[in-house]
Amino acid sequence: MERPGGSGSVIDDLESAFRSCISQFVSDEPSIGVTHQDEQRPTVEFAVNEFLKLARQTEAYFLKERASLAMKQPELVLQEDIEELETELQRKDDAIRNHGEKLQQWKNALHQIGQGGIDAGFVKPGSIVLMSPGAGSQQMKK
Repeated sequence: MERPGGSGSVIDDLESAFRSCISQFVSDEPSIGVTHQDEQRPTVEFAVNEFLKLARQTEAYFLKERASLAMKQPELVLQEDIEELETELQRKDDAIRNHGEKLQQWKNALHQIGQGGIDAGFVKPGSIVLMSPGAGSQQMKK
């Protein structure tokens, strides 16, 4: 990850800028001659701006490397896309299954109310009917 100028890697520069940025906040020794936070502000702002600049450069470097890799080995990019899509499908399948389970619980609760298992006259608006999954037992929470 050497930069074209040969002055070190973008990651090393980013790490150095980050350390410079946080050193302003975690330093155990008080700054010499600095008695007010407003006097530290330009130093902190410079460190943060330098970190952000190097973060953008790091992002650009990785985007450039990814584009280069995509040109050389497009099958790797396709494999990564396939894996992301499979993960998204799995997540959505799980969400659908969870919604289906909750829907079934509500259907069972409505069926029980309709059959008289729970006296609808005793169910107050805003009450919650709790069901244990699979058992079909009802409990009232007031």
